Amino acid sequence: FQTKQEREVLEVHIQKGSPDGRKVQFREMADEHPDADTGDVVFVLKQQDHPVFKRKGADLFVEKTISLVEALCGFTLEVTHLDGRKLVIKTSPGEI
Repeated sequence: FQTKQEREVLEVHIQKGSPDGRKVQFREMADEHPDADTGDVVFVLKQQDHPVFKRKGADLFVEKTISLVEALCGFTLEVTHLDGRKLVIKTSPGEI
C-alpha cells in the first residue's frame, strides 16, 4: 500500500453562547490507514475570562459598583460590547 500526505483546513463555526467544554466533531476526518477505520477530529471549546463581562449560561453580565448619589439621582453607563457596539444604560432618579 502506498500512502500520501495531505493537508486539509477545517472550519469550526462556534455559535454565540456555546458552553465551555462543548465538543465540535468532524467525523472520519483524521488520518487514514489501510488496515484501520478513519478516526474523528474533535475540537473542545475552552472559555476565556474577560475583564468586563462575566458569563452565566448563554447570557453576559457586567458588574458595576455605583455610588449612593448615582443610585439616588440616576446615572448613565456606556459599555462597549464584544462586537464593538456601544450600549448605553440609563437610570432615572430613584429607580435603583
